[in-house]
Amino acid sequence: MLNFTRQEKLVLIFLGAASLVGIGADLFFKRSCPPNNIYSAALVQPSAKIDINKATFEQLVDLPGIGTVLAQRIIDYRLENGPFKKLGDIQSVKGISHKLYQRIIDLLTLTP
Repeated sequence: MLNFTRQEKLVLIFLGAASLVGIGADLFFKRSCPPNNIYSAALVQPSAKIDINKATFEQLVDLPGIGTVLAQRIIDYRLENGPFKKLGDIQSVKGISHKLYQRIIDLLTLTP
């Protein structure tokens, strides 16, 4: 068994208590305070709907689940096939699954 002096035992108790207080405070603040990063919230929810027939590469990349590859595929699809006729047609782009479409449909609009 380890033999600690009285002073060493007190230091260990103090360090253990300080760790528990720190963990408790961290958990409390994570649960009770909303995130203060406004920029990341704006990226998740664009303020205006994006027209899929006119959207730029940057606007498409800002959509949740649409990265650089899918954004370029959407643009390439528009160039090869003309404008989308209905919102659901975006699912014709390779990589846009029904699940992803359901995730972004409320963020999209369409002009012929």
